[in-house]
Order: sequence, then structure tokens, then C-alpha cells
Amino acid sequence: MCDNINDSNHSPNNNESTLLSTSITRKGPPIRLETETEKHEGPTTAPTTTPVPIAQTPADDPTEGANATPPGTTSTKTAKPAIADTGSTSHFMAVDMPLLNKKIALAPIAISNPNGAVMYSTHTGELDIPSLPRAACSAHVVPELASHSLVAIGPLCDAGCIVAFDAEKVIVTYKGKIVLTGTRTQATRLWIFDLNAPTPPRPHSANSSIGRATPAQLVAFSHAALFSPVLATLETALQKGYINGFPGLSATTLRKHPPPSAAMVKGHLNQVRQNLRSTKPKIITVESITAPEFLETNDDIFPTTPDEMERTHYCYALVFEPTGQVYSDQTGRFIAPSSNGNNYIMIVYDYDSNVILITALKNREGPTIRDAYK
Repeated sequence: MCDNINDSNHSPNNNESTLLSTSITRKGPPIRLETETEKHEGPTTAPTTTPVPIAQTPADDPTEGANATPPGTTSTKTAKPAIADTGSTSHFMAVDMPLLNKKIALAPIAISNPNGAVMYSTHTGELDIPSLPRAACSAHVVPELASHSLVAIGPLCDAGCIVAFDAEKVIVTYKGKIVLTGTRTQATRLWIFDLNAPTPPRPHSANSSIGRATPAQLVAFSHAALFSPVLATLETALQKGYINGFPGLSATTLRKHPPPSAAMVKGHLNQVRQNLRSTKPKIITVESITAPEFLETNDDIFPTTPDEMERTHYCYALVFEPTGQVYSDQTGRFIAPSSNGNNYIMIVYDYDSNVILITALKNREGPTIRDAYK
């Protein structure tokens, strides 16, 4: 690991230092080197010049000024893969790497290499990886990186990502989801990220509420739960605020969606029950009320007066064998499923223990009812 030259310096991995090309920063005509023979005898042939590579400065960079990448856009160039580097302090990108919000660096940074050489950044930008956190996308463009870009592992981990290396691949996860993957090349045995791979489009979906009841169904359900009262009575109770806690039930919705309830009609027929005002006289004789069968069923007609002063120690017990009688019924489907997906209620009455048991059902199929009974 190398030391920084100043506070803004960064250091790449020494793997990349062998891939850098040497350049001399200079403006003007090419330099021609004169040999010792030409100093004394003069040139024997027409002079030839060998141009020395000149590094572009920010003023010579064709991507500067009016041609710079506008903020919020990315370059369409196809860049070479990037090396997963644990020795870099930040992401260092080659000039052909597509970046978002690419702009001229107002304060270029100096980057020290393991061999003592120093590189300088010219631009800043952001990696075009939407799944990565914003803090892990900041990158610097370094023209001296001619072969590969460097993706720093440290900033990824600092932003909350988990980076896992194995013998064949590297995987970057964030909040349990894979956001970036890379492979290990056979030639260099380095882990490589292909940042040119297109980001899969986000799937579009139209989500709807499953099992949502209509206003008419809510009114009908609440009306049945209240034992099907007369609509006029129910409306009066709602207007006076006597009934609360029924979703979707109000005086307005009741008038708009009156439920067609057969139970309400049958339970409020305007008919008088039979034998309430019978005109036939009932003949009662002494023999009829003193008959044994009459006294057995109507022993409360001539009750006996117990002696209040008499104390007894009688203990009564009833012993019977269990009958095993069980009665069950399944309700109709509710208008909306519960949070656990249940749509029905199974009610079981055990005759021997005189217990009523209730359990929820997702459906009324045989296996589901059998499991609920167990």
C-alpha cells in the first residue's frame, strides 16, 4: 500500500501500475534528439522526427467546455472492464468509462502509485449503477489509466455493501440484493467488473388490492351481522350515532345500497302468529289436571313447601357415558379475507363437554376441514 502525496491524494492497486503508459506533459512541436555524429559532421540524410506522446491537458480535452457531458447524462462509449481493487481509496475510471453527471474537476486530486509515480484526475462523475447507494457511486476520471478502470472495494463497504470474493467470481450485495457481479479472468487472475453490461429494466406492474369488497357488499355484510334489522330502524340508529365500528356502513351508503335481505323480510312479516287469540274455549277438568302424566310434566302447579328448619346432607350426581356427538357448520365466505388469508369460519359444538369451538379456514375443501378438526 502506498502513501498519499497530499490530503487529496489517492492510491491505486499496484496491479494497475504495470499497465500504465509513460507520457510527458508538453505543448509545442515535437522534439528531435540529435546524435553525437550529427553534432560534428552534420546530418547526412533528411532529418526525421519522432513525435513523443503528449498528454492532453484539460484545455486540450475535446470533452471539455461545450462538448462536456451534461449533468444527468451518461456517455455512450464502450469502456473496457474495471478491476475490483481493494488497494484504491476511490473509484478511478479511464476516459472511455461511461459516467453520470460527468464534469470537469474543480479540484483535481493527485494519486500516488506504488512505484512512486503520480497521476492526476481531470473529471468527476458517478457510476451508472442505479442499485448502488449514492455514496458508493462517486468516481474520478484519470487519463493515465489506459488499460483498465479501478473499482475500489473500500467505498463500497463504507456505504453498507457486502463484497464477497471466491475463486471464480466477486459479488456485491446491498440490503440483501445483488447489485454488482464480476468474474475472475484466467489471464491476469484478477476480478473484473463489466460496467458496460446493460442494467436490466425495472419491471412494471399494476398492483391492486386483493379481496377488496365493494360498498354494496360492505353494507350487506354489516346488515346481516346486525341480525337483518329493518332498514328504516337501522338508518335511524346510524343517524343518531348508535352504531359505530362497521367499515363502509353509514346512513348515506345504506340509502344508496339497500341490501336485498330475505332474512329481514321473513323475520318481520306483518302477520299474527297462530293460536294467540284463539276463539275456541279450552275445557279444563279436574281429571285432566290430576292425571299422572300431567303432574309429571307440570309439577310446578302444586309445588311443595320444604321445611326450612330441616337440614339434609343429600348429594346429587349424574353419571353418563360420552356420546361422542359433535356438530359442525362452516359459515359462508366473508367479503374480504383476513390478514392471514382466511375466508371462512368453522364452528364446532361438542355435546359431551358442552363447548363451542371456532377456527378459521382458508377454504372449505376436505383436507382443510380435516386439518382444522384435528
